[in-house]
Amino acid sequence: SLQNASGEGDASLAGTITQKYWPSLLHLLEDQQTEIRVHTLGIVEVAYGQGLVHPMSCISRLIALQVDPEPQVHSIADRVLRQAASRYPEFLDTCIGEGISFSYHLQQRLKDTPGFVATRASLVGVGRFYRILRDQKTKRQKFLSLLLKPLLQDAHSAAPTDLQQLVYNAEVIGALPYQWQEEPLYCINEISSHINLRASVLLAALKTACMKDGQLAQALEDGAIDLYQVKQSADAGNPKSPGGSLRSHALTAIANCKEAVSFCVLFVLKRHLKRLYSLSDARCAAYVSTAPKQTEVSQVEHLDRIDFAEIEHLVEMD
Repeated sequence: SLQNASGEGDASLAGTITQKYWPSLLHLLEDQQTEIRVHTLGIVEVAYGQGLVHPMSCISRLIALQVDPEPQVHSIADRVLRQAASRYPEFLDTCIGEGISFSYHLQQRLKDTPGFVATRASLVGVGRFYRILRDQKTKRQKFLSLLLKPLLQDAHSAAPTDLQQLVYNAEVIGALPYQWQEEPLYCINEISSHINLRASVLLAALKTACMKDGQLAQALEDGAIDLYQVKQSADAGNPKSPGGSLRSHALTAIANCKEAVSFCVLFVLKRHLKRLYSLSDARCAAYVSTAPKQTEVSQVEHLDRIDFAEIEHLVEMD
Protein backbone atom coordinates (compact mmCIF):
# COMPACT_ATOMS: atom_id res chain seq x y z
CA SER A 1 0.00 0.00 0.00
CA LEU A 2 0.94 3.67 -0.32
CA GLN A 3 1.17 3.93 3.51
CA ASN A 4 3.66 1.07 3.74
CA ALA A 5 5.62 2.31 0.71
CA SER A 6 6.12 5.70 2.28
CA GLY A 7 7.26 4.20 5.58
CA GLU A 8 4.29 5.49 7.57
CA GLY A 9 3.26 1.97 8.55
CA ASP A 10 6.73 1.26 10.00
CA ALA A 11 6.67 4.50 11.97
CA SER A 12 3.24 3.72 13.34
CA LEU A 13 4.34 0.23 14.40
CA ALA A 14 7.50 1.60 16.03
CA GLY A 15 5.42 4.15 17.94
CA THR A 16 3.00 1.49 19.15
CA ILE A 17 5.79 -0.80 20.36
CA THR A 18 7.73 2.04 22.00
CA GLN A 19 4.70 3.33 23.88
CA LYS A 20 3.82 -0.18 25.07
CA TYR A 21 7.23 -0.66 26.70
CA TRP A 22 7.88 2.98 27.56
CA PRO A 23 7.08 2.74 31.32
CA SER A 24 9.47 -0.21 31.64
CA LEU A 25 12.20 1.70 29.79
CA LEU A 26 11.81 4.69 32.09
CA HIS A 27 12.10 2.39 35.09
CA LEU A 28 15.38 0.96 33.71
CA LEU A 29 16.87 4.47 33.80
CA GLU A 30 17.15 3.95 37.57
CA ASP A 31 18.91 0.59 37.31
CA GLN A 32 22.06 0.29 39.40
CA GLN A 33 24.06 -1.15 36.49
CA THR A 34 25.64 1.64 34.46
CA GLU A 35 25.49 -0.23 31.15
CA ILE A 36 21.75 -0.72 31.44
CA ARG A 37 21.22 3.00 32.13
CA VAL A 38 23.44 3.95 29.18
CA HIS A 39 21.74 1.65 26.67
CA THR A 40 18.26 2.56 27.90
CA LEU A 41 19.03 6.25 27.64
CA GLY A 42 20.21 5.68 24.07
CA ILE A 43 16.81 4.19 23.23
CA VAL A 44 15.08 7.10 24.98
CA GLU A 45 17.11 9.58 22.93
CA VAL A 46 16.13 7.92 19.65
CA ALA A 47 12.46 7.59 20.62
CA TYR A 48 12.34 11.20 21.74
CA GLY A 49 14.15 12.47 18.64
CA GLN A 50 11.77 10.65 16.29
CA GLY A 51 8.68 11.86 18.12
CA LEU A 52 7.53 8.36 19.09
CA VAL A 53 6.61 9.43 22.64
CA HIS A 54 5.21 12.54 24.27
CA PRO A 55 8.19 14.71 25.33
CA MET A 56 6.66 15.42 28.73
CA SER A 57 6.82 11.71 29.57
CA CYS A 58 10.61 11.69 29.96
CA ILE A 59 11.66 15.24 30.88
CA SER A 60 11.48 14.66 34.65
CA ARG A 61 13.69 11.57 34.28
CA LEU A 62 16.19 13.53 32.19
CA ILE A 63 16.33 16.17 34.93
CA ALA A 64 16.97 13.42 37.50
CA LEU A 65 19.73 11.83 35.40
CA GLN A 66 21.73 15.06 35.68
CA VAL A 67 22.85 13.72 39.08
CA ASP A 68 24.07 10.39 37.65
CA PRO A 69 27.74 9.90 38.66
CA GLU A 70 28.59 8.32 35.29
CA PRO A 71 29.67 10.99 32.72
CA GLN A 72 28.36 8.94 29.79
CA VAL A 73 24.87 8.92 31.31
CA HIS A 74 24.55 12.51 32.44
CA SER A 75 26.11 13.88 29.24
CA ILE A 76 23.47 12.16 27.08
CA ALA A 77 20.71 13.22 29.48
CA ASP A 78 21.99 16.80 29.39
CA ARG A 79 22.05 16.84 25.58
CA VAL A 80 18.50 15.54 25.23
CA LEU A 81 17.26 17.82 28.01
CA ARG A 82 18.69 20.92 26.31
CA GLN A 83 16.88 19.92 23.13
CA ALA A 84 13.66 19.61 25.12
CA ALA A 85 14.25 22.98 26.77
CA SER A 86 14.56 24.71 23.39
CA ARG A 87 11.66 22.90 21.73
CA TYR A 88 9.20 22.54 24.62
CA PRO A 89 10.01 25.12 27.32
CA GLU A 90 6.49 24.93 28.77
CA PHE A 91 6.89 21.18 29.42
CA LEU A 92 10.23 21.78 31.12
CA ASP A 93 8.62 24.18 33.61
CA THR A 94 5.91 21.63 34.41
CA CYS A 95 8.34 18.79 35.11
CA ILE A 96 10.86 20.58 37.34
CA GLY A 97 9.29 19.61 40.66
CA GLU A 98 8.98 15.92 39.81
CA GLY A 99 12.50 15.94 38.34
CA ILE A 100 13.97 17.27 41.60
CA SER A 101 12.19 14.56 43.57
CA PHE A 102 13.39 11.86 41.15
CA SER A 103 16.95 13.19 41.40
CA TYR A 104 16.93 12.73 45.19
CA HIS A 105 15.72 9.14 44.98
CA LEU A 106 18.15 8.34 42.15
CA GLN A 107 21.20 9.60 44.03
CA GLN A 108 20.09 7.65 47.11
CA ARG A 109 19.86 4.52 44.95
CA LEU A 110 23.20 4.97 43.19
CA LYS A 111 25.55 6.39 45.80
CA ASP A 112 28.19 4.12 47.31
CA THR A 113 28.20 5.33 50.89
CA PRO A 114 25.23 5.57 53.27
CA GLY A 115 24.14 8.90 54.70
CA PHE A 116 21.68 11.67 54.09
CA VAL A 117 23.91 14.29 52.47
CA ALA A 118 23.90 14.87 48.72
CA THR A 119 26.73 13.41 46.67
CA ARG A 120 29.09 15.77 44.86
CA ALA A 121 27.80 14.35 41.54
CA SER A 122 24.28 15.37 42.58
CA LEU A 123 25.30 18.93 43.36
CA VAL A 124 27.21 19.29 40.09
CA GLY A 125 24.35 17.68 38.14
CA VAL A 126 21.57 19.90 39.49
CA GLY A 127 23.83 22.90 38.96
CA ARG A 128 24.24 21.84 35.33
CA PHE A 129 20.46 21.82 34.92
CA TYR A 130 20.15 25.18 36.70
CA ARG A 131 22.41 26.76 34.08
CA ILE A 132 19.78 25.91 31.46
CA LEU A 133 17.24 28.00 33.39
CA ARG A 134 19.17 30.89 34.80
CA ASP A 135 18.97 33.14 31.75
CA GLN A 136 15.38 33.99 32.74
CA LYS A 137 14.57 35.40 36.16
CA THR A 138 11.09 33.85 36.34
CA LYS A 139 12.44 30.38 35.56
CA ARG A 140 15.20 30.76 38.16
CA GLN A 141 12.75 31.77 40.84
CA LYS A 142 10.33 28.97 39.98
CA PHE A 143 13.13 26.42 40.24
CA LEU A 144 14.28 27.83 43.58
CA SER A 145 10.72 27.98 44.92
CA LEU A 146 10.21 24.30 44.02
CA LEU A 147 13.42 23.36 45.83
CA LEU A 148 12.31 25.38 48.86
CA LYS A 149 8.71 24.14 48.85
CA PRO A 150 9.27 20.94 50.92
CA LEU A 151 11.27 22.96 53.44
CA LEU A 152 8.50 25.54 53.82
CA GLN A 153 5.64 23.12 54.53
CA ASP A 154 3.91 23.43 57.88
CA ALA A 155 3.21 20.54 60.24
CA HIS A 156 -0.31 20.04 58.91
CA SER A 157 0.66 19.73 55.25
CA ALA A 158 -0.92 16.78 53.47
CA ALA A 159 2.46 15.75 52.04
CA PRO A 160 4.60 13.54 54.33
CA THR A 161 7.95 15.05 55.32
CA ASP A 162 11.13 13.18 54.44
CA LEU A 163 13.77 14.91 56.56
CA GLN A 164 16.64 13.50 54.51
CA GLN A 165 15.13 14.95 51.33
CA LEU A 166 14.87 18.32 53.07
CA VAL A 167 18.61 18.22 53.70
CA TYR A 168 19.21 17.17 50.08
CA ASN A 169 17.18 20.14 48.80
CA ALA A 170 18.99 22.49 51.17
CA GLU A 171 22.39 21.22 50.01
CA VAL A 172 21.39 21.74 46.37
CA ILE A 173 20.20 25.29 47.08
CA GLY A 174 23.46 26.05 48.84
CA ALA A 175 25.60 24.70 45.99
CA LEU A 176 23.87 26.11 42.90
CA PRO A 177 26.07 28.22 40.58
CA TYR A 178 24.40 31.56 41.24
CA GLN A 179 25.29 34.39 38.92
CA TRP A 180 23.51 37.23 40.72
CA GLN A 181 23.25 38.13 44.42
CA GLU A 182 19.50 38.31 43.98
CA GLU A 183 19.35 34.51 43.61
CA PRO A 184 20.57 33.60 47.12
CA LEU A 185 18.76 36.70 48.41
CA TYR A 186 15.50 35.32 47.01
CA CYS A 187 16.05 32.10 48.98
CA ILE A 188 16.96 33.98 52.16
CA ASN A 189 13.87 36.18 51.82
CA GLU A 190 11.58 33.15 51.36
CA ILE A 191 13.13 31.44 54.40
CA SER A 192 12.78 34.56 56.57
CA SER A 193 9.16 35.09 55.53
CA HIS A 194 8.28 31.50 56.37
CA ILE A 195 10.01 31.63 59.74
CA ASN A 196 8.28 34.91 60.62
CA LEU A 197 4.93 33.40 59.66
CA ARG A 198 5.26 30.00 61.32
CA ALA A 199 7.71 30.34 64.24
CA SER A 200 5.27 31.57 66.89
CA VAL A 201 2.60 29.07 65.81
CA LEU A 202 5.06 26.17 65.94
CA LEU A 203 6.45 27.27 69.30
CA ALA A 204 2.95 27.36 70.78
CA ALA A 205 2.22 23.89 69.36
CA LEU A 206 5.43 22.49 70.84
CA LYS A 207 4.62 24.01 74.25
CA THR A 208 1.17 22.41 74.15
CA ALA A 209 2.74 19.09 73.18
CA CYS A 210 5.13 19.27 76.13
CA MET A 211 2.19 19.75 78.50
CA LYS A 212 0.63 16.51 77.19
CA ASP A 213 3.86 14.55 77.07
CA GLY A 214 3.30 13.11 80.56
CA GLN A 215 0.13 11.35 79.43
CA LEU A 216 1.77 10.21 76.21
CA ALA A 217 4.85 8.87 77.98
CA GLN A 218 2.71 6.89 80.41
CA ALA A 219 0.65 5.43 77.54
CA LEU A 220 3.83 4.37 75.76
CA GLU A 221 5.18 2.76 78.91
CA ASP A 222 1.90 0.89 79.50
CA GLY A 223 1.85 -0.35 75.90
CA ALA A 224 -1.39 1.46 75.13
CA ILE A 225 0.27 3.05 72.09
CA ASP A 226 2.69 1.51 69.61
CA LEU A 227 4.89 4.45 68.64
CA TYR A 228 6.23 2.59 65.59
CA GLN A 229 2.70 2.16 64.21
CA VAL A 230 1.93 5.79 64.94
CA LYS A 231 5.07 6.90 63.08
CA GLN A 232 4.21 4.64 60.14
CA SER A 233 0.81 6.30 59.99
CA ALA A 234 2.43 9.74 60.05
CA ASP A 235 4.92 8.81 57.32
CA ALA A 236 2.03 7.59 55.16
CA GLY A 237 0.42 11.00 55.48
CA ASN A 238 -2.68 9.77 57.35
CA PRO A 239 -4.43 12.75 58.94
CA LYS A 240 -6.06 10.55 61.61
CA SER A 241 -4.93 7.59 63.61
CA PRO A 242 -7.30 5.16 65.27
CA GLY A 243 -7.12 4.60 69.00
CA GLY A 244 -8.15 7.79 70.70
CA SER A 245 -6.83 11.22 71.51
CA LEU A 246 -3.38 10.10 72.64
CA ARG A 247 -2.65 8.51 69.29
CA SER A 248 -3.86 11.68 67.60
CA HIS A 249 -1.59 13.68 69.91
CA ALA A 250 1.35 11.43 69.03
CA LEU A 251 0.79 12.06 65.31
CA THR A 252 0.60 15.79 65.89
CA ALA A 253 3.74 15.71 68.03
CA ILE A 254 5.67 13.85 65.30
CA ALA A 255 4.53 16.36 62.66
CA ASN A 256 5.47 19.32 64.87
CA CYS A 257 8.88 17.83 65.62
CA LYS A 258 9.53 17.30 61.91
CA GLU A 259 8.62 20.91 61.21
CA ALA A 260 10.98 21.99 64.01
CA VAL A 261 13.79 20.01 62.36
CA SER A 262 12.96 21.63 59.01
CA PHE A 263 13.35 24.99 60.77
CA CYS A 264 16.83 23.91 61.86
CA VAL A 265 17.69 23.00 58.26
CA LEU A 266 16.42 26.40 57.11
CA PHE A 267 18.52 28.24 59.70
CA VAL A 268 21.66 26.34 58.66
CA LEU A 269 20.95 27.01 54.96
CA LYS A 270 20.30 30.72 55.55
CA ARG A 271 23.53 31.10 57.53
CA HIS A 272 25.46 29.29 54.80
CA LEU A 273 24.12 31.53 52.01
CA LYS A 274 24.81 34.72 53.95
CA ARG A 275 28.36 33.64 54.74
CA LEU A 276 29.19 32.29 51.28
CA TYR A 277 27.93 35.37 49.42
CA SER A 278 28.90 37.94 52.09
CA LEU A 279 25.31 39.14 52.52
CA SER A 280 24.80 41.38 55.53
CA ASP A 281 21.55 41.65 57.48
CA ALA A 282 21.02 45.10 55.95
CA ARG A 283 21.48 43.76 52.42
CA CYS A 284 19.01 40.94 53.09
CA ALA A 285 16.46 43.34 54.57
CA ALA A 286 16.76 45.68 51.57
CA TYR A 287 16.08 42.93 49.03
CA VAL A 288 13.05 43.47 46.77
CA SER A 289 12.16 40.55 44.49
CA THR A 290 10.72 42.80 41.78
CA ALA A 291 13.72 45.14 41.58
CA PRO A 292 15.15 45.11 38.02
CA LYS A 293 18.73 45.83 39.05
CA GLN A 294 20.92 42.78 39.63
CA THR A 295 24.33 42.57 41.29
CA GLU A 296 26.80 40.01 40.01
CA VAL A 297 28.21 37.72 42.68
CA SER A 298 31.88 37.73 43.50
CA GLN A 299 33.90 34.59 42.85
CA VAL A 300 32.94 31.86 45.33
CA GLU A 301 33.36 28.12 45.66
CA HIS A 302 29.82 27.02 44.76
CA LEU A 303 30.40 23.48 46.01
CA ASP A 304 31.48 24.64 49.47
CA ARG A 305 29.40 22.16 51.50
CA ILE A 306 26.87 23.15 54.13
CA ASP A 307 27.86 21.94 57.57
CA PHE A 308 24.93 19.96 58.99
CA ALA A 309 26.97 18.52 61.89
CA GLU A 310 24.89 20.47 64.44
CA ILE A 311 21.62 18.85 63.38
CA GLU A 312 22.81 15.56 61.90
CA HIS A 313 21.45 13.53 64.82
CA LEU A 314 18.00 15.11 64.37
CA VAL A 315 17.75 14.19 60.70
CA GLU A 316 18.99 10.64 61.24
CA MET A 317 16.16 9.99 63.72
CA ASP A 318 13.62 10.18 60.87
